[in-house]
Amino acid sequence: MKYEIKQISARKNEKGVWTWKNAMAIGEFQTNAKNHKKAFLYHLHKMGIILKSGKFTVNASKNVLEVRDRKTNEPIFAAVPIYRNRT
Repeated sequence: MKYEIKQISARKNEKGVWTWKNAMAIGEFQTNAKNHKKAFLYHLHKMGIILKSGKFTVNASKNVLEVRDRKTNEPIFAAVPIYRNRT
């Protein structure tokens, strides 16, 4: 599966739910690994983005992976699947 990596700017609404305000594409990666969360973190590391162990968590919602701050649950980075149009 191929993913686009996005840097997220999010805001918390009045119900306490984080929503993406802006999402800037910063790269792509492709993986055949069974653990897509680890592959995502590996590719962030290859890009020079080092995430402190224990400070962040990776959540999966459908096929979208999000790196979130463990304390605030704010999304920081996301991996969004890239689907090819088959015509």
